[in-house]
Amino acid sequence: MADITLARATVADVAQIATVHHLTWQAEFAKMLPSEVVKKMSYDFCVSFWKEYFKKGGSGTETYVAKINHQVAGFVAIIKNTKHESEIDKIYVDPNYQGRGIGSALTTYVFKMLKEQGFEKAIVKVYIKNKKAQAFYEKLGGVLVKEADIVDYHSIIKVKVYEFAL
Repeated sequence: MADITLARATVADVAQIATVHHLTWQAEFAKMLPSEVVKKMSYDFCVSFWKEYFKKGGSGTETYVAKINHQVAGFVAIIKNTKHESEIDKIYVDPNYQGRGIGSALTTYVFKMLKEQGFEKAIVKVYIKNKKAQAFYEKLGGVLVKEADIVDYHSIIKVKVYEFAL
């Protein structure tokens, strides 16, 4: 496989990030979320979401991309919740690139960066039906701390919350 380049996302990456976001939702989340939630995640919605995100400057958030041959193969968006706690808000890998270490590379990259910035822990909320993601975070050392209901895209979704010591 070609080398993976990791970098902070820019507005120039919006279309490619939106494509990965949309493709991942259609491939992965259609199996585990209500159809009305999945239908909302059209390509046009994803483009609008990411354009607005970059227009606002991502207040308190940062997004990083993994590129292969100058194409976005995955991305991670983080939120700096408090002085010591951060959160992986979104992490998506293009279905054509899954299983190639891109998610691990992105996660390791942002965890290292956050630790260098003085953050002590990171959390991630995983849809309760997303067994693949749960196994991924457990393999990376995440500790299940609770289950909760969250509002995501105007729907109540059950999640598992994992914590990582940085």
